[in-house]
Parts: sequence; structure tokens; C-alpha cells
Amino acid sequence: MQITCPKCGTSITLEQNVYDEIANKIRNEEFEKEINKQAMILAKQKNSEIETAVAREKELFAKKEAEYKAEIAASMEKIKAAEKEQQSRLNELATKKDAEFTMKIAESEKNMASLKAKYEALEKEKEFAVKAAVQGEQTKVLKLENELEMANKEHELQISNLKSGFETEIKLKDEQIQQIKDFRKKQSTKMIGENLEQHCSISFDRVRPLFPNATFGKDNDASEGSKGDFIYRETTPDGIEVLSIMFEMKNQDEDTKTKHKNEDFFKKLDSDRNKKKCEFAILVSTLEEDNDLYNDGIVDISHVVPKGFVIRPQFFIPIIQILRTSALKTIDAKRELKVMREQERDLTNFEENLEAFKKGLSGSFEKARANHNKAIAEIKDTIKQLEGIVTLLERSSGQMDTCDNKLEDFTVKKITKNAPSVLKKLEDLRSEKENDNGFEKSGEV
Repeated sequence: MQITCPKCGTSITLEQNVYDEIANKIRNEEFEKEINKQAMILAKQKNSEIETAVAREKELFAKKEAEYKAEIAASMEKIKAAEKEQQSRLNELATKKDAEFTMKIAESEKNMASLKAKYEALEKEKEFAVKAAVQGEQTKVLKLENELEMANKEHELQISNLKSGFETEIKLKDEQIQQIKDFRKKQSTKMIGENLEQHCSISFDRVRPLFPNATFGKDNDASEGSKGDFIYRETTPDGIEVLSIMFEMKNQDEDTKTKHKNEDFFKKLDSDRNKKKCEFAILVSTLEEDNDLYNDGIVDISHVVPKGFVIRPQFFIPIIQILRTSALKTIDAKRELKVMREQERDLTNFEENLEAFKKGLSGSFEKARANHNKAIAEIKDTIKQLEGIVTLLERSSGQMDTCDNKLEDFTVKKITKNAPSVLKKLEDLRSEKENDNGFEKSGEV
């Protein structure tokens, strides 16, 4: 096969296999050139895309970074404004609480001083009232004691006079007694006792007009286990008791085998008198008819039975008159005693009311003190809360400073610390870019 040179025009004859070899070589060189050319174009295009992507990423990152910094700056401004407002509120609240605390303390001290003055005034008033009442009562007691002593002396003198006067009358009554004894022998024991009670009842009815304010009758109340025979009770129109007597009537037949003594009934007489709240206790008795002590007519047994007497039936009315006369002389003293007891009761009520007032005042004072202490405790708690808020704000400010420092120290390496896939992708992009740059340089050479 002939090949003509395009420059000199010389023709050269080549074998077919040589020609094919030369042609293949030329084609391979052209192909490689074309490949290298296309590779360079692709490399440039890839580098351009990578640079565009990196620039886009940098721009996006810068934009995000600017947004973050703007948000952080705005947050810092808000925090500073909130902190300033909070500090202003804290100052205002502290000023207000200090003023309220000062006012409460002043008011509490004023109330305490007022209560203390009232308490001292009440104490002085009570002391003065008690002294005046005690002095007045002591004077009245002394006066009444003197009057009672004089009345008792007059009473004893009257009893002595009556005893001497009755001795003559006793002799006159002996015959009557003998007649009674003879009549009694013909009666049963029950009738004898009933006749003695009937004798006393009839005797009182005869003189009843002399005692317009008195009652005399059978004791029918056995609710406490026992009862007496008769009760005499007299009061003044204004309710002052003049005289009260419990009577027991005891009579006995001479032929009775069991002979009782007067003292056998003393205990029951005193018990009945106390149960029915009577001042005197009198046994009207015909027992121990041979006993000269009782035959005198009126026997004082106060050493055994307080304010007790044993009398013979004929002295039934006289003993009432004696005791009544003596009691009437002491009625004024009893009336004053009643007034004194009422005054004493009033004084006791006054002291009880005063004590109740003192307790109430003390309770109010304690409540005021408790409220005062509570207010102080609440103010202290408020101060602690405010101090806690200040601490939190200071801590928040420190945290914001730390956040600002971290933002300034922000790098790609740090943000991809826990994201290895993102870090690898960025490194691959960087490596490809470096390889492309090196390949381009080597192709140019």
C-alpha cells in the first residue's frame, strides 16, 4: 500500500500489516489525547461544581452564623432588659417591704405599749378595789362580831333569867306531870308518842298569831333516809331567815321494858337537822323522868349536838320564844352578813371577770406577738427569695457569657466532633478538590 507525504509528495509503498500498525498507533495517540482532553474538561467542571458547592455552603454557614449571632445579641438585649427590669422590681419590692416592715413594727410597738399601759392601769385599779373592799369588809366583820357577841351575852342572860323564872313554874307543873303520867299508863306506846306530838302542835296553834311569818308542821320528807317530827321555820318579808328548828318528840311509858335515854337520839336529831338545813335542834322528851339534869326544863347539849337543846314538853313554846327573841336581835346583823356575802360574791365575780379579761388580753397580746413574729419571718423569707432570684440571674449571666465564649470558639471541627459522616464528607470534598488541582497541573505539563 502506497502512502504519499503531504509535504514532499513522495510516495512510499508499505506492507499491509505495517500500515495497520502505524494506523493503530496514530489512532491510539489521538484517542488518548481526546480522552485527556475530555478528562481535563470533566475535572474542571467538577472542580467548578465543588467550588460552587463549597462557596454555597460557606455562604449558608456565614448566613446562619450571622442569624445565630443576631439572635444571641437580641437574646442578650432581652436578658439585660429583663435583668434590669427585675432588678428594678426587686429594688421596688425591697423598698416596699422595708416600709411595710417598718410600719408593722411601729404599729406592733404602739399596740404593745397601749396594751401594757391598759394592763398596768387595770392592775392598779384592781389593787385599789381589792384593798378598799378588804378594808370595808374587815370593818363590817369587826362590827358584826361585836354585835353578835353582845347578842349572845344578852341571849345567855335571858336564858338564865328564864331558867330562874321557870323554876317556880316547874313546881306548878309537877301536878300536871303526875296527871299526865296517870293518863299515859292507860294508853299504848303509839298513842303516848302521838299525844306528845299533838300536845306540841296544839300548843303552837294557840300562839300562832304571835308568829305571822313562821311555819310549823310535820317533817314528811324522808327522801334522804330519815326525817324528824316537826320543823319550825321563820323568815322576814325580805327573805332573811330569822329562826329554823328541827324538833324530835320522844315519849315513853313507865311500863315499857326497854328504857331509852335522851342521848340515844342525839345523833339522829343532829343528822336530821343538817339534812333539812335547820339552825337549831331540839329534843322534846319525857324520857329519863328521874334525871335531875333534864328535869330542870331546858338543857343545853351544844357540846354534843351544835345548837342543840333537850326540853320537857311544857317548855316547848318558851324555848321558841327565847330563841326567836335572841334571833330577832341579830336580824340586822344577818341582813348585813347577807349583804356582805353578796358583796363578797360580787367581789369574787369582779376578780373572776378581771382574771378572764386578763387572760383574754394576754391571749390577744400573744396573738399580736405571734403575728408580729410571723410578719418578720415572712419578710425574712421574702428577702431569701429575692436573694435566690439574684443568684439565679447572676448564674444566668455567667451562662450567657459562657455561651458567647463558645460561639467565638465555634469551628467546623468542633461541630462535627460527634458527626463523623459529615466530617468524612467534607474531608472527601477537600481531598477531591486537592486531587483535581494536582491532576490539572500534571496534564498541563
